[in-house]
Amino acid sequence: MKKLVKKLAEITARNPASWAVLNHSVIKFSLFVDYYHWKQFRKNLLNSALETTIPDLTVRHGPFAGVQYPSSQAVGSALFPKLLGSYETELHPIICGTVLKTDYSEVIDVGCAEGYYAVGLLTRHPNTIVHAFDTEPRALEMCRKMAEINRVSDRLRLGAMCTAETLAEFPFTGKALIMSDCEGYEKELFTDKNRSTLKEHDLLVEVHDGHAPNVSDYLKDLFRSTHQIHSIEPISDHKKAIIYQYPELSSFSFDERKILLAEHRTNCTGWLFLQSQFNR
Repeated sequence: MKKLVKKLAEITARNPASWAVLNHSVIKFSLFVDYYHWKQFRKNLLNSALETTIPDLTVRHGPFAGVQYPSSQAVGSALFPKLLGSYETELHPIICGTVLKTDYSEVIDVGCAEGYYAVGLLTRHPNTIVHAFDTEPRALEMCRKMAEINRVSDRLRLGAMCTAETLAEFPFTGKALIMSDCEGYEKELFTDKNRSTLKEHDLLVEVHDGHAPNVSDYLKDLFRSTHQIHSIEPISDHKKAIIYQYPELSSFSFDERKILLAEHRTNCTGWLFLQSQFNR
């Protein structure tokens, strides 16, 4: 075996092309090892932070402080920012200033994931029915469990697919809020088919121009005549680690806070809050 290795080394040393291939492979393997170690460090940090700062899985801050998670899992997003209450802080002025002060008859949450908004809004709106949609069965099951543990399951309705027709034909009983986080499906969800139906309702839409180019402009044009348009820009994960001051983070370094607060927004270009100009 040693002779074989020595022979291969001699051949490689005499052949520049072979050396280039070997060198490239070593670099790639080194990068893989570094990435693996970083993933392990990140996983260990997140687990440790949860155990030491939020062991009871209860949201600490923000508009949904006090909401209980049934398990240490989230669907399609980072768990720690949700439990800390820093998740989508950009929306807190809209949530606290308008959404929580409006008596919505229904909330439709398209892309509800494990129920952060669906259940959170149920705990704040005692007379509201929330219709939560997600195409992932695991998300719906987790949303159901979260509603149960927070004792609001009697006002939660679950569904798999919400389409433009679903919204056009929905039997609204009063002023409603439609929330959407559906990774580029916005153009298919909001169309001329339901624009007139939605003119009396508020919409909070996470826009993904990275998935659906120019979807932000599309939505603005679609609802310009019926809604006041508020654009909300995302805050970078780097900036969050600088400006977010939560007592739970006081013992962590800057680099650790970047990992803990990260929401990993790549294709999200922000949000649109479309506020109806009509009174129902």
